[in-house]
Amino acid sequence: MSDRGKPIKAVLDARHVPFDLFGHRRSAHVRKFVFVYLATWADPDGTDAYPGLKTIATDCGLTVRGLSNVLDWLAQHGLIAVEYKASPLGTNKYAVLLTDDALKTARQRMENDATQTAIRVKAKNLREARSNAAKTRWAKKRASADVERSVLGDVEHSVPCRRGTICIDVEPFASGRGTSSFH
Repeated sequence: MSDRGKPIKAVLDARHVPFDLFGHRRSAHVRKFVFVYLATWADPDGTDAYPGLKTIATDCGLTVRGLSNVLDWLAQHGLIAVEYKASPLGTNKYAVLLTDDALKTARQRMENDATQTAIRVKAKNLREARSNAAKTRWAKKRASADVERSVLGDVEHSVPCRRGTICIDVEPFASGRGTSSFH
């Protein structure tokens, strides 16, 4: 295998890192995207990536400040390692941590992160509330549909009618006394 095909190993490995290690909400998508992007610059084992902050920010559609926040979060949670100004050009050296031990450590840090725990609980409560609200709406619709399909009033054969439809009392026709009306 040539050297050109080897770096793709880090990208493939980075893609398979569980999504829940990157937090919750929309920022989790950005974090995983930056993580996989750094893997494109890395050696097959995930080490020695030297892209500049402006390059990463431009390619990922972020501001440099926003990118710095994402990189800090990834480093704090054990998903990347950063050596500042490690290259001759003054760029940082990144390592995408892909080993089982590193991912285990990242999972523990995620579970111990109070902010992420609060977000996870809030998201769970929101999902449950939306589910219950949807169930209530569907129960009301089902109940109103059942009422519309049933014969209303007394046994005089009243049938609910919508504007623009023809309403016919069916049973009186059997006796020859039926009427129809257009609304």
